[in-house]
Amino acid sequence: MSTSGISADSNADGAIVNMIPKEGGNNFTGAINGLFSNDSMMSNNLSDELKARGLQSVNLLNYIYDAGFTLGGPIKRDRLWFFGSFREWGNKRQAANKFYNATQHTPVYTPDPSRPGYAKEWYESKAIRVTWRVSDTHKLNFFADPQRDCHCPALTASGSPNAPEAFFSYRLKPAGLYQVTWNAPVTNKLLFEAGIGRADGSWPIYRQPEVTKDDVSIVEQTTGVRYNSGNGIFGPQYYNKQLVPRLSQRASASYITGSHAFKAGLQLEESSYEIESEVGNTNIEYAFR
Repeated sequence: MSTSGISADSNADGAIVNMIPKEGGNNFTGAINGLFSNDSMMSNNLSDELKARGLQSVNLLNYIYDAGFTLGGPIKRDRLWFFGSFREWGNKRQAANKFYNATQHTPVYTPDPSRPGYAKEWYESKAIRVTWRVSDTHKLNFFADPQRDCHCPALTASGSPNAPEAFFSYRLKPAGLYQVTWNAPVTNKLLFEAGIGRADGSWPIYRQPEVTKDDVSIVEQTTGVRYNSGNGIFGPQYYNKQLVPRLSQRASASYITGSHAFKAGLQLEESSYEIESEVGNTNIEYAFR
């Protein structure tokens, strides 16, 4: 990690982290890890006094988990290796005093105590790296990490007073990182490096399942609660932001004498966006008092 001034081979200042990823070797090695917790491992401080003051439910971690394993080893000893990693993790958490609407599609918000509001997240990563030592001075790395995730719903458990139907969900798809890198220490003073990469990612935003595009967003001014639909003025009810895709290339040459170092190279990046929307009633919003 570098925290000094901006260097010539960085496009931004601040903290710069150089990560060296794991590669397979001549021995098969692996690891398994995981964690889990749920609401049975938590206490609950919902007292009669709090209920008398209007609090009907408290923040609650329904569950949280993180599981993964890795495996690496030789495809051909001293020449070709692999390293794979699989990980899945997520959580679900309940929001205090926030309930789904028992009278959805109407001008009235009726909290349903049997359906507490919650936020739910889920992620998955399936990464594989293949390393090929082409010769004593040339090495190639091939890396692929297709990914998935879902925030369904995304923000229900936030500090906002909004009803659950006023939030949104989104899924990251398609998503992943793909790279090819090459390095060649041709002498003990001269190093050549190059790489290309591709990052895929779009994050369509969905209205909640119980909300239609004809439902109008309503704000109750005495409580600040928004219900019946998401914000109808500042954002569409369906939104797809597609990154198509983000590409990058780099190449550099380093010459190190021992007391001095010289490095020259280039970095290129390209990306574009495609946006489509189903706006629904984004020109209508009600404010009640």
